[in-house]
Amino acid sequence: MPLLQLRLSGFSVRGCLSPLFRSLRFFPSLIDLELEGLNMDTFELNGLLESFQFIPNLSRNPLGHAVTSIVPHVTNLKKLRSLQIGYTGHSEEDLNYVRDTAQQVLPELKINCW
Repeated sequence: MPLLQLRLSGFSVRGCLSPLFRSLRFFPSLIDLELEGLNMDTFELNGLLESFQFIPNLSRNPLGHAVTSIVPHVTNLKKLRSLQIGYTGHSEEDLNYVRDTAQQVLPELKINCW
């Protein structure tokens, strides 16, 4: 039976989920990934993003400055038209960097941040 949905919510994942993230590419039927309230560092976020061909919803995860790690992954998704980032503990400077850099490569991309 294929894995269609995976939800990770409300715990600290610093340094412990990289092996899981690498193995997620073996679930080709996964269509819904929900990440909420996770405390992820840059290493964990990069591991997650490298495992997928899409960007998950980044709401309600205290990523802080690590949110800037999504830029190289977003710019490789040429069909991506919408990105939402919310409640991640990011600074305005970090969001501006993400928005400006990604839209230089993907001018059609709409980025909603809150």
